[in-house]
Amino acid sequence: MNRLAEPLARAGDPSTSKRAAVRMRGLPCRSHYLAILGVMWRPMTGKDIARLTGLTFEQVARRLPELQTRGEIRPTGVERDGCREWERVAANA
Repeated sequence: MNRLAEPLARAGDPSTSKRAAVRMRGLPCRSHYLAILGVMWRPMTGKDIARLTGLTFEQVARRLPELQTRGEIRPTGVERDGCREWERVAANA
């Protein structure tokens, strides 16, 4: 399923939350993507990225596999501090 098409509110949430979820669909992901990619000038872990962006580790950890699916980043195969290390994919790769 397309990540941007997934609902951001649960069935039991009040109608105000459901309306807000429709307005916000896709926006948090896009801003997180930009923040993460903006600091990845070298291979980094989710902890490194969180520290530099001000996002929580959980916010970063959710976006990393999505960015990998989009072809923006890839794991390096290295693990540091219990986290996988990620690198940007070259634009011409």
